[in-house]
Amino acid sequence: MKDTLNTFRKIAFWEGVSALILFIVAMPMKYVFDMEIGVKIFGNIHGFLVVLFLLFMVIVGTKYKWSMGVYVVCIVASIIPGATFVLDSKFLKPLSLK
Repeated sequence: MKDTLNTFRKIAFWEGVSALILFIVAMPMKYVFDMEIGVKIFGNIHGFLVVLFLLFMVIVGTKYKWSMGVYVVCIVASIIPGATFVLDSKFLKPLSLK
């Protein structure tokens, strides 16, 4: 069970990294320098990681019998750039130590 949780934590980390790269690097490249390649590449990577994040959220949530509130917090964290880092440090990491 902890392997699935640790995989979810890694996905959450990379989802957060990809969101920050998308918003801090790729989008300014697109709108300032008219270079869309960064958004195309990191947009696809980020989208894939969001889907993985949501899939593993359901798998881990089912195993740990999460309430609907925890699912909502995870979904909100996946929407706000960088919030998955807070989700991991405040909720997922302590859960993995039990």
